[in-house]
Amino acid sequence: RTMKLTVLVAAATMALASSGSFANLLTNGDAETGNLNGWSPSDSDAIAATTLLNQATTPVNPQAGSYFFTFADDPICRSRNCGAIADMKQAGTATAGLHYTLSGFFSNEEFDGGAGLAVDTAEVELVFYDGAGATGSQVATSGVIDLGFSGNGLWDDFSVNLTAPADAASWQVVLFGTAVAGTYANVNFDSLSLTAVPLPPAAILLASALGGIVVLGRRRGKGDSDGSKAELA
Repeated sequence: RTMKLTVLVAAATMALASSGSFANLLTNGDAETGNLNGWSPSDSDAIAATTLLNQATTPVNPQAGSYFFTFADDPICRSRNCGAIADMKQAGTATAGLHYTLSGFFSNEEFDGGAGLAVDTAEVELVFYDGAGATGSQVATSGVIDLGFSGNGLWDDFSVNLTAPADAASWQVVLFGTAVAGTYANVNFDSLSLTAVPLPPAAILLASALGGIVVLGRRRGKGDSDGSKAELA
């Protein structure tokens, strides 16, 4: 009997943890369509899906697959400084109470543009709105997070976590690239994912409740053998 209840605790906890959607909520998060499908760029000349970026220090290849997103795609755009500050966004429907995780990989360049070494800035933000399609008022935000320096030609991973509040109707993911050295942003992203799962405390609470039942079962079994009354701890 004790074993059956223990299995019930484990099974119920796992079922609760898996009740949220682990699917990637982003459209074309890995750039493998070869374009910006699903994303809204602030500058369609500077931002693109590409297979290779020949930046000044060292080339950048995809982190995985055949394509990645870059903020420094068009050589003509580079010369007119159009991609110095750019962003790309995507929005979707949010479910209040779920725990959202934005993760992926970024690459940026440290370069001497004539004023000493500086790193082009890669930033991300996860925002919840009370209106559909990222409209209305912001009800929660991770804030704009500077991801730091990946190393020239290298990829580094990142992860941002935020819980959708009760009045959240939609989410928005924003990726930023800012040129600090030179006239265009050597900032790249790949293998992006947004997932939503139930809050861990919910699973913990259920496990604790069922755990009490297991203790009750054990104590009642012992009480049956020595005549004492069972109590729930």
